This record gives sequence, structure tokens and C-alpha cells, in this order.
Amino acid sequence: MAYILVVDDDPNIRDLTREILRDAGHHPILVPDVFRALEVLDHQEPDLVLTALEFPDLDGYGLTRAIRRYHPTLPVIALVSPTNESQTSPEARNSPCNPRHPRNPRSGFDAVIRKPFDVAEFRDTVNAVLDRP
Repeated sequence: MAYILVVDDDPNIRDLTREILRDAGHHPILVPDVFRALEVLDHQEPDLVLTALEFPDLDGYGLTRAIRRYHPTLPVIALVSPTNESQTSPEARNSPCNPRHPRNPRSGFDAVIRKPFDVAEFRDTVNAVLDRP
């Protein structure tokens, strides 16, 4: 059982992740934006953060940088939508040199889950990150 902070402005994604995480025995904490996520992190440290990348004010990259500064061992998984990937050329998007690529080690993410996600893959990725020493 883990406490998992889910940061996504799409209520459908929050509802779906809540169901999947509860079915897996976890306790989801759902927030619609980065600023509410930072408020949660001021009061408690979950076991894992799942975050979308695009928000109006501060993005998932900024949230991850803040998490790394104050909670350096807290794992973060990026929830990547098709629009995140379509905004750049395939060459730039897949380049290991692209610092905005969620799979780039410098992005700060421990894993990436693509939306719309497969439930089994979602569960497997969450469990794999939680099981890391």
C-alpha cells in the first residue's frame, strides 16, 4: 500500500487513476494542478508522484524540479499525452539530447506512462517504480 499523489488537470484521468490505484490497494491523493501538488508536498510526502506535463502556469517539469530540490528520493512518473509528443518533430522528440523529453535522464522522471494508458501497463509501471530500492 502506497500513498500516491496524482497531478492532472483532466478530471477523467484523475478518476481513472483513482480507480486503478485503489484497485491495486494504494491510496491516491488527487489534485488538479501543480500549485495544489506543492501544497500537499508541504504537509506530507507521498510514496510516489504521477504528474501530467502540461499545465497553464507551471508544468510537470517545474514540479519535478521542485520535488528533486526538497524531496530528492521521491519517485516521479510522467503522464504523457499525445499532444506532448506531437509538438516536436520525431527526431527532436526522440533525441536523448532533448532535455524536455520525459525519458531523458535529466528530465528527472523515474518512468513515463503514455495516455491513454493500458491499465496493466499503468499498474506494472507504478509497481516497478515503487519496488525500486
